Amino acid sequence: MFRAGWTVVVLGLDVTLQTGATPAVLERMRDLGPLGTELLLPALDQYRSVSGPSGPPVHDACAVAWVAAPELFGLVPARVQVETAGQLTSGMTVTDFEAPGEANGGNAQMAMSIDVDGFWELTLGTYQRVAEAMGHLAGTKKIMRAHR
Repeated sequence: MFRAGWTVVVLGLDVTLQTGATPAVLERMRDLGPLGTELLLPALDQYRSVSGPSGPPVHDACAVAWVAAPELFGLVPARVQVETAGQLTSGMTVTDFEAPGEANGGNAQMAMSIDVDGFWELTLGTYQRVAEAMGHLAGTKKIMRAHR
């Protein structure tokens, strides 16, 4: 993939682990009604064994967030190659940040930071709109009944 001829955006674990679902995030998920309690929270239980410092991470949601709001990520140009000959390192990536320009074979943008608060506002705001559309929020149900 790094030799495909286009610039690859890499959101590594050092960045995605920063998006751990804190107790405050978990509480906001609970407030989403069945969407939170029956889908989101049980899904996060799958990540508890690999929790970051702030709680279970949401790696896949980071990829979606980059597509929806790339400004949440701090990217740095780099040259990334996959080690194929090393006895102990075969398959590992080697990243050069020193001379990554296209003339020097730069082929990636590496995420080095994420706006965690912005990420959760985007993610939970999207889930809230889904819950409202599904009528899963108590206030939404009352509003929907009033308009019938």
